[in-house]
Amino acid sequence: HTLRVYKNAMKIAESYPDSNKMIIALASLLHDADDYKLFDTTDNMNARSFLTKHNVSNEIIDEICEVINSVSFSKNRGKSPITLEGQIVQDADRLDAIGAIGIARTFAYGGKNKTSLESSLKHFDEKLLLLKDEMNTKGGNVLVAAKNMESTLESIKKIIYELTLAVYNSKLQGESYSKPINKTIMYIRNNYTQNISLDTLASTVGYSSPHLSKEFKKQFGVTQIVYRNTNS
Repeated sequence: HTLRVYKNAMKIAESYPDSNKMIIALASLLHDADDYKLFDTTDNMNARSFLTKHNVSNEIIDEICEVINSVSFSKNRGKSPITLEGQIVQDADRLDAIGAIGIARTFAYGGKNKTSLESSLKHFDEKLLLLKDEMNTKGGNVLVAAKNMESTLESIKKIIYELTLAVYNSKLQGESYSKPINKTIMYIRNNYTQNISLDTLASTVGYSSPHLSKEFKKQFGVTQIVYRNTNS
């Protein structure tokens, strides 16, 4: 990820001859050195330590850290970095979250941290699908235009849906489920192109929404939300 961000940043920087390439390069390479998800540090301690060890001046270190601190999506949502270098590195980082690589990273992170499939899919709507409209630079917009996350994500959703159905059909070979749960599955299967709500499913089988959700997960092992999300 770090090297991809670095390469993206340097490619964008080619369109800005007045940008400080050294700051862009070092900020790109160190932008995750103090990521709160990975390290328990404050004030960019890891980045500052590395730069100090390599005789970078305090003034330049402060500029690099300012760029690094402008990258995070959650901490800078809706904000554009003040400096051109910050805008370039922020765009470079967000570019790596868009497209097939972004999708793969999301599911890899979710698997490693035992995040539910529903939460991973929700992450696209709350963050990744929004990034294309938040590019700061012309270079970033040119690169993001070459990516088509929406169509790739729809393909992934279709695969998830088909795999889930395969699991269900496989389980039916040796196990039986209650009539309401089987009816729920068949309803989803016959109407998967529609945006089916939990309330609609519940009324179809005569359950309350919370009860259906609980029984579906208990008997089938996968929540009905997976079906709805993969076909919304």
